[in-house]
Amino acid sequence: MSPGRRFRVVLVLGAVLVIAFALALLTSQDRPVGGEAPPTPDVAAPGPPPSPPALPLPPPEELPPAVQRYLAATPYPADSGRLTEDHGDLLEPNRRHERPRPIPETGPDPETIITSMLTADRYFYFSDETLHARLEVEDHGRRVAVRLLEASVTREGRAGAEGALQPVAFTWTGDHHALDLPLDLFGDHHGNLLLHVRFEYAPGQSYEETLRAFLTPIERLPARFTGLYDEGVDEGSLRIDVGVAVDEPGFYRFDANLRSLDGSPVAFATFKGELDRADLSFPLRFYGKVLRDAGRSGPFVLGELRGYRFLDGEHPDRELLPRPPRGYVTGDVALETLTDEPHVSAHEQNMVQLMLEDVARGISLDLPAPPEGSEPFAAPTAAP
Repeated sequence: MSPGRRFRVVLVLGAVLVIAFALALLTSQDRPVGGEAPPTPDVAAPGPPPSPPALPLPPPEELPPAVQRYLAATPYPADSGRLTEDHGDLLEPNRRHERPRPIPETGPDPETIITSMLTADRYFYFSDETLHARLEVEDHGRRVAVRLLEASVTREGRAGAEGALQPVAFTWTGDHHALDLPLDLFGDHHGNLLLHVRFEYAPGQSYEETLRAFLTPIERLPARFTGLYDEGVDEGSLRIDVGVAVDEPGFYRFDANLRSLDGSPVAFATFKGELDRADLSFPLRFYGKVLRDAGRSGPFVLGELRGYRFLDGEHPDRELLPRPPRGYVTGDVALETLTDEPHVSAHEQNMVQLMLEDVARGISLDLPAPPEGSEPFAAPTAAP
């Protein structure tokens, strides 16, 4: 090694030793005699600073048109809104949506195509109920009987089908093949059941269909509706307290619809939150402006009430409650006692503040003009 290189190595090692000695000296000043480290103070690590409260917004007429459109599109809170005949998933929350499907080997010629559909009366069941399934096969638009080669039910777990196959027998009704399956045969299973059929639609030609249905054992009911209700106008909204007896504390979700006495849909509401055994009810709040915009005053009928306890990270991820023992009809609700103000959440307020800051910096909130020759942007639509 050359003298110059040896000198540089010695210099670097010397610097490292000096730094190590200085660190040791500083550390020793913080230690008591005996070398034990001082106790760690019981102070939580500082977290992120709290979000600043949303600032009050200027009057609506002073806001830029783009901001006015944004607020006009979200006049209701997330847990309450308008309900119309177009909201089939809310009006019939346990409805199945299977449709006849063509058997690929018979198409695509409409003159030769054969369709099939395996469905049931609903999706969610309890172990003290009966599943009513049906297999419909159509040949040239005419319902036909087919020869069933195989029909069985099995449990489904996280990794797929599990356990022994349970053979089942369909019967021909003159219009379709029907199966009435008592679910107490699977009363110890929580989760999906798989109904599988294979049938012959032509000599030597077969086709398979599979249907899923969700089963909750009676022994796994986390809570139950008591059939007790209370109501009142709370901060400009209709509040209905729904009685519940909680056996298993946890995070729950409940949904319900509000209809007029003639059955017309009016509004929906959702509750999400923690419940424990001390809770005797939970609130459903139907926002006042929703009812005023619907133009319907009470009495109202509370319908399609359903709920479940969420099981975070488990399979399945929920335990359902059975239907309530009785329905509920509200008293008279005068629309003038309800708020007509659009709901503006803290999130929306902060979004508006960000938009106003963009305007102050000279950033336009208007949509850019479409390229020449292209279709124009669709106009924003009002909330349903």
